[in-house]
Amino acid sequence: MQPGGAVWTLIGLGLAWALWRGRPWALAAASLIPPLYALYYWGDRFLLSADPPLAGNFWFMAVLTAALLAIFYLALW
Repeated sequence: MQPGGAVWTLIGLGLAWALWRGRPWALAAASLIPPLYALYYWGDRFLLSADPPLAGNFWFMAVLTAALLAIFYLALW
């Protein structure tokens, strides 16, 4: 079992709490953490996955990743 999901969940909960409480560093962290998670996801998919990278739901996940990043940044703006 990989601890990656639990680590990213704790990071996300900590970031949500910091944004809610208005911590001065939270906005900078919120600008950095989502693309880091996207890089983690796509790095895992391309480098560690047993399936070919373009197999299955590649285009769906690519569009979903771009859309969720756009929604997140629009919400911060």
